[in-house]
Amino acid sequence: MKRCFGFCLACCALLLCACGSRYAVSVDSLRDPDAPVAGGPCLLIPGNADVGADDLLFREVSRLLEPAFREAGYPPATQRKGAAYVAKIFYWPGEPVTTVETGIERGYRPIRYRGRVRYVPVERTTMTERTVYSAHLLLECYAVAPASSGDPAAPEEPLGPQVWRTEVSVSGKRDDFRALLAGAVPALNGTLGTRTKGGPPV
Repeated sequence: MKRCFGFCLACCALLLCACGSRYAVSVDSLRDPDAPVAGGPCLLIPGNADVGADDLLFREVSRLLEPAFREAGYPPATQRKGAAYVAKIFYWPGEPVTTVETGIERGYRPIRYRGRVRYVPVERTTMTERTVYSAHLLLECYAVAPASSGDPAAPEEPLGPQVWRTEVSVSGKRDDFRALLAGAVPALNGTLGTRTKGGPPV
């Protein structure tokens, strides 16, 4: 399995199976060592430009992520009031990568020689094309800043210091962005909001 490396930490590579498909998943997570150990209610907001909280894809991605946030101690909040943290959710597709593998296929071919059929070895070159598709998730968690005027759920509201950031990359043979994102989510169990070092989170 291909190992992936993140910003400054080695990624934790996992191989997951979901809906009959195999996905190669890597997790790269950083956490402020001085951040409080305890979590708290967390408001999930879009990180992508020009994406609102009512965007259908954002809402679907948020639903996929909610169990991992709860397990990590950050139960999703419905509004900024009462939330201790705000998590910005970014997602984007990667560029497809196509490779061509060549090989040799061996067999036998019948020939007639002096009235008899004989089999002689033959070889032919084979070519196999494979395309791998990828998707990425970046989750950035911030402490809530003092309240200000405006929409309490608006992404442009000021944020406090960053507490942690977790990035997940997933690749597979299906050209299905949402399926790839769903295949990446199980890797967040036990790694979301932690500090990875190329092995088990600490």
